[in-house]
Amino acid sequence: MDMRSGKAMRSGKAMRSGKAMRSGKAMSRDDYLTVPNAERAYHAYHTDCRQAYDGLRRVIVTLVRRTRPGTAACLGAGVLNDIPYGELIAQGVHIHLVDWLPGAIDSGIRQAIISRDEAGLPACAYCVLGNENAGNYCRQYRCPTDPSALVCERFRPAPGESAACESFERGAWPNVLERDITAGYATAFGHGIPAALHDAGTWKQAFRRARNVARQARRSRAPLAIADGSVDLVTTSMVMSQFDWEPYKYFSRHAAAIVGRPGARQENAPQKAGESLRFELALSQIERHCDEIARIMAPDGCCFAAFELFQFDKNIGRWFLVRETHKALGILAERFSFDYEVLAPDEAVLRIEINGAPSVVQSFVLRHK
Repeated sequence: MDMRSGKAMRSGKAMRSGKAMRSGKAMSRDDYLTVPNAERAYHAYHTDCRQAYDGLRRVIVTLVRRTRPGTAACLGAGVLNDIPYGELIAQGVHIHLVDWLPGAIDSGIRQAIISRDEAGLPACAYCVLGNENAGNYCRQYRCPTDPSALVCERFRPAPGESAACESFERGAWPNVLERDITAGYATAFGHGIPAALHDAGTWKQAFRRARNVARQARRSRAPLAIADGSVDLVTTSMVMSQFDWEPYKYFSRHAAAIVGRPGARQENAPQKAGESLRFELALSQIERHCDEIARIMAPDGCCFAAFELFQFDKNIGRWFLVRETHKALGILAERFSFDYEVLAPDEAVLRIEINGAPSVVQSFVLRHK
């Protein structure tokens, strides 16, 4: 099941809506973000794609071991495929996990905390911490009677899921936020679209009204419930390249449900206007996302940023530069300095492949200027 959309298919983050637009009828933004058969879809995505992100998780592990953060905020965490969650837990890091898809993070945690050795014996990233902290992460934790056991007394393999515990119930830790990582910009745009388009008669009208909504959305600010300057390590992994498609895709599907699909004679105009609107939305989201990173990052903290520089188009047999990448780099450079001491350039470039679609991913460590 492919729940991803557009270029997010290559970035592989946790199902940024895609088929969540289940029918041709107009949907609210909240309904659009609700993934059908969510737990099954999240589990399948985690299982199918996690291995592809082994390299990216190793890079973050290297950074964590070199910087020893006390607090981390993973923005756009999804189902944690590219987050070394077990390593962060083992290091005693206080963690904020942020994503706007309902239930995605909880599903990711459930699957990320259980591992098995070559003999098939389970180990839980929480249980190995012992009674002092494990109970803060899982409300069902009960200290094992066998001191050598790596799972607690309540461990029960979930039916059909060897990498999950049926008894798991998330505790007070980590801090899970189902929120917009663009400080409310994308949410304000998405929520403004239904009212703006309800009586639109043409695509030209729809685009003009959407641009007005995009400008109005810049006035809206909804910062994350994370204190200013409180985070030692912020991660934004494989997120910014998706801003090129969401929430534009919600607008385009909503518009199609209101005014209909453009006919053959009308296709060029919507395509040109769509490119302009999509680019405006992407840049605005990147700017707001970077502002939010700068707000929560500690004065001596750092940000791990990773996104696709190049993608391979199988149809033409050629690599191409991801369009918004150079703009994203410019926005990053305006707000941060680049640290190539803690993470060397030869450690920061990876090639990944999701469902046969390869891409080159560049990682950066960012500091306050």
